[in-house]
Amino acid sequence: MQDFTGRTVLITGASRGLGAEAARQFARANAHVIVAARRPEAGEAVVADIVSRGGRASFVRLDVTSQSDWHAAVAMIDQEFGALQVLVNNAGVHLARRMEQCTEADFYRQIETNLKGVFLGCQSTLPLLRKGVTASGDACIVNVSSIAGLVGVASQTLYNMTKGGVQLFSKSLALELADSKVRVNCVNPGMIENDMGEQLVGQLVEEGIFPEIEAASRFLHRQIPLRRFARCEEVARAITHLASPASSYLTGTEIVLDGGLTAG
Repeated sequence: MQDFTGRTVLITGASRGLGAEAARQFARANAHVIVAARRPEAGEAVVADIVSRGGRASFVRLDVTSQSDWHAAVAMIDQEFGALQVLVNNAGVHLARRMEQCTEADFYRQIETNLKGVFLGCQSTLPLLRKGVTASGDACIVNVSSIAGLVGVASQTLYNMTKGGVQLFSKSLALELADSKVRVNCVNPGMIENDMGEQLVGQLVEEGIFPEIEAASRFLHRQIPLRRFARCEEVARAITHLASPASSYLTGTEIVLDGGLTAG
């Protein structure tokens, strides 16, 4: 049983989907969770849900592409908690579009959120994470990448580029921070039952490959050895596992959750 008593956890993109589920799981394991998101109403709703179940949580408005937002979030955490034990860089945007159809604006949107957001998060919170090591003996960063950072996927060229960047950035940062005892790891999901999963299904219909959502879903499920998408709670469990003090010797590595898709 994971126990994050006395530990503070910051999760970006935590107002819905995987981020919200990770926030709930950390809270159930006794962490104080900081729900970070751009939309206050949605983020506050996640906090209210956690608190109603006996957990501890706070909301901070955070656009991960904004350095000033990161500085404000770090200042708040430092004032209220004095340290940070876990950073989960979950916020990301997904683009399912062939390279020749992508615009320069598409390129910068993917880069800004998926790469710059991770870089700013790691750099801005590092002093707090070092304090977290001093206070608790362990601190870590979990970056949410994707199997799109491991293998090529047609019609996701820009997304693949950014997630591949997150993958190698995480490994390099793990080496840089080893002396500080701040661990860095990645979670690499395949298709998930969330907004991005729905987008992939919808793309097959929009491109005329399948006439309806149900047929497109069946096709994608057949590509996965376990014949289904991952549930958010399954991916969230991998995040809490990597963040747990019980994983104190895990750094510079990743967990792949794709139902066997990349095994063959």
